[in-house]
Amino acid sequence: MDFIRVPFGYVLEFFYGFLNNYGLALILFSFVVKLILLPFSAKSKKSMMKMSRLQPQLKQLELACGDDKQKYQQEVMALYKSEGVSMYGGCLWSFLPLLFLLPLYTVIREPLHYLMHLNTETVDALKAIVATEQGVEVSKLGYYWQYGPAADLQKYALQLTEKQKVKFVYGILEKQFRMYYEKAARAEGNTGEVLLSLIERRLDNVIYRLGFAATRREARQLVNHGHYTVNGKRVNIPSYTVNVGDVIAVCEKSCSNNRFKKLKEDDAFVAAPKWLDRDKNTLSGKVLALPARDDIDFEIAEHLIVELYSK
Repeated sequence: MDFIRVPFGYVLEFFYGFLNNYGLALILFSFVVKLILLPFSAKSKKSMMKMSRLQPQLKQLELACGDDKQKYQQEVMALYKSEGVSMYGGCLWSFLPLLFLLPLYTVIREPLHYLMHLNTETVDALKAIVATEQGVEVSKLGYYWQYGPAADLQKYALQLTEKQKVKFVYGILEKQFRMYYEKAARAEGNTGEVLLSLIERRLDNVIYRLGFAATRREARQLVNHGHYTVNGKRVNIPSYTVNVGDVIAVCEKSCSNNRFKKLKEDDAFVAAPKWLDRDKNTLSGKVLALPARDDIDFEIAEHLIVELYSK
């Protein structure tokens, strides 16, 4: 029933991209499905109410016909026809929602397949990688995993894992990540290194790397709330790309906030990367150079991401 599951998957993916929260996306998705099924539920209840109203007449017919079952069935059919009631109407309208609910269960249960649009073999390959990293033997893949087409699947799974790692670390959605890749592919130099440099220059990441936020997620929220300026102008776009010479600082109004006051008093500042210069007293930082490959603070095989997108 993929003709129902696939559209459901795209709808759920849209809600997730809009809310950036899988739990909230499921709640909104369930609400929409409930609205879709509402007419069916109403039809079913209406049919059952009609059947209930006819119960007294059905009992009278049963008494009148006695043991003549054939006559009773004919009289019942005639009564249903005259009242515009279908014998199977209630069951039919109760059954139709199952055509939606059963595929819905599969979509929620298999998000890799219906949200990320990966085929079954690729999902199995990803499971194998995770199991291998956890020290679990995946015997069911056996020979097929090591030889033939599965060797390509294994490579694809590794490429996908590296891409997902970068997206997770920086909190980037697929559409935005592809935009970064396309921009890096058009630029001069090593595409993978340019890609990482572009992402590293996101304003929310720069805030985090300067030590003005405990996590990139927190930095993204602070930027959204307008707590930072770039070259004296307030910027509330986390994906804003900084350039060499840009000065990033906490807004003057925000400096009175207790959170930022504590930052000035805190001696446990993380070391800023060499491409950034930080002034703890003014809670500001300056971009001295473009981030280089060795400035990335986690392990990543960017060439696998390039291979994935260049197919």
